[in-house]
Amino acid sequence: MKGIEKKKLGVLIVGIVLSAVTLMTSIFAWFANTRVDHPIIFTTGNIDVTATLYKADNVNISEPVPNSSYQLVTGPVVIDNLVSGDVYRFKLVVKNTGNIPGNLTITLMNLPNITIKDTIRLKYSDLNGTTYTHTQETFPINNFIIGTQASLSPQSGLNEVILYFQIEVKTNLTNAHYGQSLVIDHIEIKLEQIPPSP
Repeated sequence: MKGIEKKKLGVLIVGIVLSAVTLMTSIFAWFANTRVDHPIIFTTGNIDVTATLYKADNVNISEPVPNSSYQLVTGPVVIDNLVSGDVYRFKLVVKNTGNIPGNLTITLMNLPNITIKDTIRLKYSDLNGTTYTHTQETFPINNFIIGTQASLSPQSGLNEVILYFQIEVKTNLTNAHYGQSLVIDHIEIKLEQIPPSP
Protein backbone atom coordinates (compact mmCIF):
# COMPACT_ATOMS: atom_id res chain seq x y z
CA MET A 1 0.00 0.00 0.00
CA LYS A 2 2.80 2.32 0.75
CA GLY A 3 3.96 2.12 -2.90
CA ILE A 4 0.54 3.11 -4.16
CA GLU A 5 0.32 6.01 -1.69
CA LYS A 6 3.74 7.25 -2.76
CA LYS A 7 2.62 7.11 -6.40
CA LYS A 8 -0.56 8.99 -5.57
CA LEU A 9 1.43 11.50 -3.57
CA GLY A 10 3.92 11.90 -6.46
CA VAL A 11 1.09 12.38 -9.02
CA LEU A 12 -0.56 14.84 -6.66
CA ILE A 13 2.67 16.86 -6.26
CA VAL A 14 3.26 16.88 -10.05
CA GLY A 15 -0.37 17.97 -10.54
CA ILE A 16 0.00 20.78 -7.99
CA VAL A 17 3.27 21.97 -9.57
CA LEU A 18 1.73 21.92 -13.09
CA SER A 19 -1.34 23.78 -11.81
CA ALA A 20 0.86 26.40 -10.15
CA VAL A 21 2.91 26.83 -13.35
CA THR A 22 -0.29 27.11 -15.44
CA LEU A 23 -1.76 29.64 -12.98
CA MET A 24 1.41 31.79 -12.99
CA THR A 25 1.59 31.68 -16.81
CA SER A 26 -2.05 32.74 -17.06
CA ILE A 27 -1.55 35.63 -14.62
CA PHE A 28 1.57 36.79 -16.49
CA ALA A 29 -0.25 36.56 -19.84
CA TRP A 30 -3.18 38.56 -18.42
CA PHE A 31 -0.97 41.45 -17.23
CA ALA A 32 1.22 41.34 -20.32
CA ASN A 33 -1.86 41.56 -22.55
CA THR A 34 -3.48 44.42 -20.64
CA ARG A 35 -0.32 46.55 -20.69
CA VAL A 36 -0.09 46.72 -24.49
CA ASP A 37 -1.44 49.98 -25.91
CA HIS A 38 -2.71 49.97 -29.49
CA PRO A 39 -3.19 53.35 -31.16
CA ILE A 40 -6.65 54.20 -32.46
CA ILE A 41 -6.44 55.89 -35.85
CA PHE A 42 -9.27 57.85 -37.45
CA THR A 43 -8.86 58.89 -41.08
CA THR A 44 -11.06 61.94 -41.67
CA GLY A 45 -9.69 63.51 -44.85
CA ASN A 46 -7.72 66.63 -45.57
CA ILE A 47 -8.47 70.25 -46.35
CA ASP A 48 -6.22 71.93 -48.89
CA VAL A 49 -6.74 74.94 -51.11
CA THR A 50 -4.82 76.72 -53.86
CA ALA A 51 -5.40 80.23 -55.16
CA THR A 52 -4.05 82.07 -58.18
CA LEU A 53 -4.47 85.80 -58.83
CA TYR A 54 -4.43 87.30 -62.32
CA LYS A 55 -4.50 90.93 -63.47
CA ALA A 56 -5.65 92.17 -66.88
CA ASP A 57 -2.57 93.43 -68.69
CA ASN A 58 -4.35 96.44 -70.20
CA VAL A 59 -5.80 98.99 -67.77
CA ASN A 60 -8.73 100.02 -69.93
CA ILE A 61 -9.51 96.80 -71.79
CA SER A 62 -13.22 96.41 -72.45
CA GLU A 63 -15.42 93.66 -71.02
CA PRO A 64 -15.45 90.73 -71.29
CA VAL A 65 -11.71 90.38 -70.75
CA PRO A 66 -10.35 87.39 -72.69
CA ASN A 67 -8.42 84.86 -70.58
CA SER A 68 -5.32 85.52 -72.69
CA SER A 69 -5.26 89.12 -71.40
CA TYR A 70 -4.80 88.09 -67.77
CA GLN A 71 -1.27 87.86 -66.38
CA LEU A 72 -0.25 85.97 -63.24
CA VAL A 73 0.33 88.16 -60.15
CA THR A 74 3.14 86.84 -57.94
CA GLY A 75 3.54 89.72 -55.49
CA PRO A 76 1.48 92.50 -53.95
CA VAL A 77 -0.98 94.41 -56.11
CA VAL A 78 0.41 97.94 -56.43
CA ILE A 79 -1.64 100.58 -58.21
CA ASP A 80 0.13 103.90 -58.55
CA ASN A 81 0.07 106.88 -60.92
CA LEU A 82 -3.70 106.86 -60.80
CA VAL A 83 -5.58 108.46 -63.68
CA SER A 84 -9.29 109.34 -63.61
CA GLY A 85 -11.33 106.67 -65.38
CA ASP A 86 -8.72 103.90 -65.18
CA VAL A 87 -10.07 100.43 -64.44
CA TYR A 88 -7.88 97.63 -63.05
CA ARG A 89 -9.39 94.16 -63.51
CA PHE A 90 -8.50 91.00 -61.55
CA LYS A 91 -9.44 87.34 -61.60
CA LEU A 92 -8.92 85.11 -58.55
CA VAL A 93 -9.12 81.32 -59.10
CA VAL A 94 -9.59 79.21 -55.93
CA LYS A 95 -9.47 75.41 -55.99
CA ASN A 96 -10.21 72.81 -53.30
CA THR A 97 -7.35 70.31 -53.72
CA GLY A 98 -8.22 68.32 -50.60
CA ASN A 99 -10.56 65.35 -50.41
CA ILE A 100 -13.42 66.75 -48.28
CA PRO A 101 -15.64 69.81 -48.81
CA GLY A 102 -15.09 73.02 -46.89
CA ASN A 103 -16.62 76.45 -46.25
CA LEU A 104 -14.76 79.09 -48.26
CA THR A 105 -14.10 82.71 -47.28
CA ILE A 106 -12.05 85.19 -49.35
CA THR A 107 -10.88 88.33 -47.54
CA LEU A 108 -8.87 91.33 -48.70
CA MET A 109 -6.65 91.82 -45.64
CA ASN A 110 -5.07 94.89 -44.03
CA LEU A 111 -6.38 97.39 -46.57
CA PRO A 112 -4.80 100.75 -45.82
CA ASN A 113 -6.82 103.81 -44.80
CA ILE A 114 -5.59 105.93 -47.68
CA THR A 115 -6.61 109.49 -48.48
CA ILE A 116 -7.74 108.46 -51.98
CA LYS A 117 -10.25 105.83 -50.78
CA ASP A 118 -13.16 108.12 -51.75
CA THR A 119 -11.85 108.34 -55.30
CA ILE A 120 -11.62 104.57 -55.83
CA ARG A 121 -14.55 102.20 -56.36
CA LEU A 122 -14.43 98.41 -55.84
CA LYS A 123 -16.71 96.21 -57.93
CA TYR A 124 -16.82 92.43 -57.62
CA SER A 125 -18.79 89.44 -58.81
CA ASP A 126 -20.46 86.61 -57.01
CA LEU A 127 -18.27 83.50 -56.99
CA ASN A 128 -18.42 82.01 -60.50
CA GLY A 129 -20.40 85.05 -61.63
CA THR A 130 -19.26 86.99 -64.68
CA THR A 131 -20.85 90.35 -63.91
CA TYR A 132 -19.94 92.81 -61.17
CA THR A 133 -23.00 92.51 -58.95
CA HIS A 134 -21.51 94.23 -55.88
CA THR A 135 -20.13 97.76 -55.57
CA GLN A 136 -18.29 99.57 -52.78
CA GLU A 137 -18.40 103.27 -53.71
CA THR A 138 -15.75 104.05 -51.10
CA PHE A 139 -12.82 101.67 -51.17
CA PRO A 140 -12.95 99.50 -48.01
CA ILE A 141 -10.31 99.63 -45.29
CA ASN A 142 -8.93 97.01 -42.87
CA ASN A 143 -10.30 93.52 -43.68
CA PHE A 144 -13.03 93.13 -46.29
CA ILE A 145 -14.77 89.82 -47.05
CA ILE A 146 -15.18 89.79 -50.81
CA GLY A 147 -16.52 86.25 -51.33
CA THR A 148 -17.96 83.24 -49.50
CA GLN A 149 -19.26 79.82 -50.43
CA ALA A 150 -21.01 77.46 -48.02
CA SER A 151 -19.47 74.24 -49.37
CA LEU A 152 -16.65 74.02 -51.89
CA SER A 153 -16.60 70.44 -53.13
CA PRO A 154 -13.40 68.46 -53.69
CA GLN A 155 -15.03 66.69 -56.65
CA SER A 156 -13.37 67.39 -60.00
CA GLY A 157 -15.37 69.92 -62.00
CA LEU A 158 -16.99 71.30 -58.83
CA ASN A 159 -13.83 72.13 -56.87
CA GLU A 160 -13.01 75.51 -58.44
CA VAL A 161 -14.51 78.97 -58.10
CA ILE A 162 -13.59 82.22 -59.83
CA LEU A 163 -13.97 85.70 -58.36
CA TYR A 164 -13.74 88.71 -60.66
CA PHE A 165 -13.11 92.13 -59.16
CA GLN A 166 -12.08 95.51 -60.45
CA ILE A 167 -10.75 98.72 -59.00
CA GLU A 168 -12.06 101.84 -60.73
CA VAL A 169 -10.58 105.31 -60.38
CA LYS A 170 -13.47 107.78 -60.25
CA THR A 171 -13.52 111.02 -62.17
CA ASN A 172 -13.35 113.11 -58.97
CA LEU A 173 -9.59 112.54 -58.73
CA THR A 174 -7.83 115.89 -58.21
CA ASN A 175 -4.25 117.12 -58.22
CA ALA A 176 -4.17 116.57 -54.44
CA HIS A 177 -4.56 112.83 -55.10
CA TYR A 178 -1.73 112.46 -57.61
CA GLY A 179 1.29 110.54 -56.38
CA GLN A 180 -0.90 108.37 -54.13
CA SER A 181 -0.86 104.59 -54.51
CA LEU A 182 -2.98 101.64 -53.44
CA VAL A 183 -1.36 98.39 -52.27
CA ILE A 184 -3.15 95.07 -51.68
CA ASP A 185 -0.50 92.79 -50.26
CA HIS A 186 -2.56 90.06 -48.60
CA ILE A 187 -5.62 88.14 -49.76
CA GLU A 188 -6.67 85.49 -47.26
CA ILE A 189 -8.22 82.32 -48.66
CA LYS A 190 -9.76 80.27 -45.86
CA LEU A 191 -11.25 76.81 -46.44
CA GLU A 192 -12.63 75.40 -43.18
CA GLN A 193 -13.89 71.89 -42.53
CA ILE A 194 -17.65 71.65 -42.36
CA PRO A 195 -18.69 70.57 -38.83
CA PRO A 196 -20.52 67.22 -38.68
CA SER A 197 -24.28 67.24 -38.29
CA PRO A 198 -25.53 66.31 -34.80
